[in-house]
Amino acid sequence: MRKASDALELCPALYCQIMTMRLGRKKAYNRVVHPQTDITIEGFPRCANSFAVQAFRSANDVNELLRIATHLHSTANVVQSIRLKIPTVVLIRNPGDALVSWLSLAIQLNKVSETSRTDRNQLRRMTYWTKRYASFYERLMSYRPSMVCLDFNEVVTDFGACIERINQHYGTEFRLFRHTEAQVDEVFKRSKVHLSPSVEREQIKEGIKELYASKANTANRERAQAAYNLFLS
Repeated sequence: MRKASDALELCPALYCQIMTMRLGRKKAYNRVVHPQTDITIEGFPRCANSFAVQAFRSANDVNELLRIATHLHSTANVVQSIRLKIPTVVLIRNPGDALVSWLSLAIQLNKVSETSRTDRNQLRRMTYWTKRYASFYERLMSYRPSMVCLDFNEVVTDFGACIERINQHYGTEFRLFRHTEAQVDEVFKRSKVHLSPSVEREQIKEGIKELYASKANTANRERAQAAYNLFLS
């Protein structure tokens, strides 16, 4: 199933059409890019996707909800957005931090079953997602001039400056997010558990870090780090 989805992403228009049918038009309205989308904010999981979308909405959803294509974690959504000439933002994070956080969250939320938590299965999962991280940003490399790329640290420390960069790149007039402690707290209050810091998740991460740093994941880890460095350069 995953291989079929990966192959489908190479055909962005078809991918978006099928995802719209799968999700239903109402739900897809703020997930899948379409001609009426106001902005696309996408990235690999755990790259501040939720924070960016919530902060963007808190500053700009004044008279009506903006149409934001997001959280498919799909290169197809990004490429189709660029083809439709819609403001497109791609988020990125150091691969080690993103991948450790991603698998730790899956375990915390019980998305990884107890029977699948053997060392071998966990390592297989980590190597797969490390390769997927690398391919995600490698596929988008040639589109870099047509998007705004935001690093995780920029997003979580001064998202107002990030929106200013978007406005400069696209000639838009989106309202800036006031990145104060009070405004950030409001973003966390309106969000689900996955966005907020978690002591439990931090404890899970200790074991997951070993998987990412393992010898079996060396080639994938180096490839992912190279993609990260090149994408930001």
